[in-house]
Amino acid sequence: MHPNIVKYFLLIGLAIGSVPAVGEAGFDSSADLQFFGDVMLSARSVAYTNSSAINPRLFAATAKLLSSAQHNIVNLEGVITDTLLPYEYKRFLLPMPLDSAAILRSAGIDIVTLANNHTMDFGFQGLLSTMVALSNSGLVYAGAGINAAAAAAPVIISLPGQSVCLLAFSRTLPISFWAGKHRAGTAVAAPQSVIDQISACAKAGLYTVAAFHWGQEERSSPRLYQEELAHLAIDAGANLVIGHHPHRIQRMEVYKGRPILYSLGNFAFGSNPLQTDQGGLAVRLSLPRGSSEPIILDLIPLDVNNRVVRFIPRPASRAEVDAFEAYIPKAANCRRRHAPEGWSCLFKSGPA
Repeated sequence: MHPNIVKYFLLIGLAIGSVPAVGEAGFDSSADLQFFGDVMLSARSVAYTNSSAINPRLFAATAKLLSSAQHNIVNLEGVITDTLLPYEYKRFLLPMPLDSAAILRSAGIDIVTLANNHTMDFGFQGLLSTMVALSNSGLVYAGAGINAAAAAAPVIISLPGQSVCLLAFSRTLPISFWAGKHRAGTAVAAPQSVIDQISACAKAGLYTVAAFHWGQEERSSPRLYQEELAHLAIDAGANLVIGHHPHRIQRMEVYKGRPILYSLGNFAFGSNPLQTDQGGLAVRLSLPRGSSEPIILDLIPLDVNNRVVRFIPRPASRAEVDAFEAYIPKAANCRRRHAPEGWSCLFKSGPA
């Protein structure tokens, strides 16, 4: 099929806000889903690591970790485009090379969230370029679209015995980036919208994950509104809440028996950090195959400080993993695990 015809049908799908579905991936996996924090492939980080779709060296040190889950999900915080006309003035604009999506997919990342404060850095043209690049490389996305309805559409992930609903919301500025009835943008985390979207997935019997881009950059603890929004999400039926934006790890909470990870920090973020204590966390979700089995949540700390790792994130040292225990509440029922180094937590698979 001619490439322009492929794009034509893709744009029809984007226009009607269709719900993408992800089938079972081809990894030899020990986890169903694996979540990471912010990803931004800069021209500098790609060139420095000599990364390409054939050899995604950016992810060389985490390749084994990535290959151990059926699906890998990141927050893509940037715009895949060569049209650098800013939507409005901002201090930081985050363009990504045109082959970024192919590099991500080659590394084993197949799902991204786009609900963040950089997706609209280059306006609708940049958003469209990003969505086309992702789709052409076989990645699906949640959290942005040509209007509010499309931005709010979930990704439905098909797993053996249990389907997962992934929703993505942004509570970061500027407000002009938020999608409207007739305006492209990101899915805003308005309380009623959060309730409606999560409730629809939960009532359909789907294991529901709500991803929020929120909080304050470099802040070590969540703000009160984050806690209120996370609790609201779980009250509406979310089984797991994850967050990002602060570029460092924030604490874990267990609310009504369900886990909240307020910030997963960074993963592969192609800039030099303003602070030296930036961190990252991989969250591995294994769903039960039987009603009596628990949900397993593995927490794998990562070393992501580019002053040390030079754009190639890697699993954290044993000492750093031990120190991560301070972020875990006793209610999480976690124990130390090895290979990879981290913590393994058990949760009931039934109602909260």
